[in-house]
Amino acid sequence: MTRVPEQAVARRSEDPADELLRSFGRQIKILREQAGHTQAALAQLLGYSETQALSPTESGHLIEQLLRGDL
Repeated sequence: MTRVPEQAVARRSEDPADELLRSFGRQIKILREQAGHTQAALAQLLGYSETQALSPTESGHLIEQLLRGDL
């Protein structure tokens, strides 16, 4: 019998928008790495004052933080 990882089961019940944001974040990270940039370098190029703004984007949590008023 094949076991399904618990994370995979948990993700199936999540809001599809959450997966879309995570997918967007993964793409940002892949493109950043392919361009040879660190988070700090890309943040500077984008005009962010802190690299902390880029990490939530890559992890798909930026919208959550914006809605909570953390950024």
